[in-house]
Amino acid sequence: MKVLLVADVRGVGRRGEIKEVAEGYARNFLIARKLAVPATGGTLSGHQSHANQVAANAAARIEKVRAIAEKVSGATLTFFLRTDASGTTFGSVKADEILRQVADEYGMSPDAVLEPKQPLKTTGDHAVVVSWKEGVRAKLTARVQPQ
Repeated sequence: MKVLLVADVRGVGRRGEIKEVAEGYARNFLIARKLAVPATGGTLSGHQSHANQVAANAAARIEKVRAIAEKVSGATLTFFLRTDASGTTFGSVKADEILRQVADEYGMSPDAVLEPKQPLKTTGDHAVVVSWKEGVRAKLTARVQPQ
């Protein structure tokens, strides 16, 4: 029996996939627990239109992230830390501070990740990479100056 999985089912498949399973397993387990629905004509056409909509949304999101990455790439962000006379810094610039400043200046989405994740504790220029879950990456420079 063909079923459309409504949720991830271990050993069977992921949500949105159409699978061929034994009829008893489908009726007594998958459909009874609302993990799947029978793959009929109406279900399949609805699933296809939903899949097309999801793909279009994903493509639009990737384009938006790429546009932001182009703006961010090569940018220099400046941060100020207190230092003593010998140049030792008090405190550090954390990854979330860098991401917050990039988001404020470039309208970046908050789901980006910064590499390296360690805080910046020395003055000077530091190469930083912002990456998104869509696989898009942008390199920028974080400049830490004494206050």
